[in-house]
Amino acid sequence: MRTIIARNAHQAMAESCFQLDSFGVTDEDGGKVLPIPTASTILMPLERVALYPALEPFDALLGGARDLAEGRMAHVGFCAEALKKDPATRVTLRPTGECDSIGVVYIQVDLDGKIMLMACSSTTDVVLEYADLVYLSMVMEYVATTAKREPGALWHTSMRPSCREAMLAKVTDIGAHAPQPPNPFVDPYSAGKLTNTIPLLSIPRGRYDRELKQFFSNDTYDSVDYIDPFIQHVLAPAHRAYRLYLEDAAVPVVQRAIGEISAQDWMQACLLWVTHTTTPAPDTACTPPAE
Repeated sequence: MRTIIARNAHQAMAESCFQLDSFGVTDEDGGKVLPIPTASTILMPLERVALYPALEPFDALLGGARDLAEGRMAHVGFCAEALKKDPATRVTLRPTGECDSIGVVYIQVDLDGKIMLMACSSTTDVVLEYADLVYLSMVMEYVATTAKREPGALWHTSMRPSCREAMLAKVTDIGAHAPQPPNPFVDPYSAGKLTNTIPLLSIPRGRYDRELKQFFSNDTYDSVDYIDPFIQHVLAPAHRAYRLYLEDAAVPVVQRAIGEISAQDWMQACLLWVTHTTTPAPDTACTPPAE
């Protein structure tokens, strides 16, 4: 088994892509696959943003929060309350849908009193794994906050890390950022360029669950004043900015909308990705398109 020990998602993605790019073998569809399983240990999972132009941050952020709202893993809230009442509880979560990229999730309190999480997958696309890591870190923070404990390490194991042919260039690009020993990995968080500024959950869990479901259940998200800061100041402006991007608004318009995202790490990732994937147009009419 190949092992990866990383501080955060930014480091983990580079190391995972480097290993597949360097040691993967070509599969029958022209992609690559690692012939042995891989286990990744992420020591600071709440540093969940990977700052690479090749990785799409809107899908990771909004998709992870949507999965949390819609119950991708069954009974997360119930299990969090169980851990709060009895730290000796051993939690097992399974996906509610079929063919999920995550097979099973185990959560418990470690010897230091922190929440630890381990996810197991039968197969993993190393590029799409980023969205799974964001979601798993959200589950971990949700459980830790509810149980009134600090988050510990996150483990993710995959029997078959792989990548489709169309994604190979992204794997090479991201993997090139992995330093060669003995050089240390200086990532944006450890360098002080990124900070996780807004907690995922700041209000009572029941109210938070209702607000999160409301956010994803209707189209009036931007006309609602949510109490939770993460929903109001991170998800809502990210949703608005992404909608403008999909509607082909002028790049400066999208960039200004991204600037409304209060979480500094997500804002920087969204700006980087939009700047990388679009060609700036003249700022002649910097107003959002009509609804």
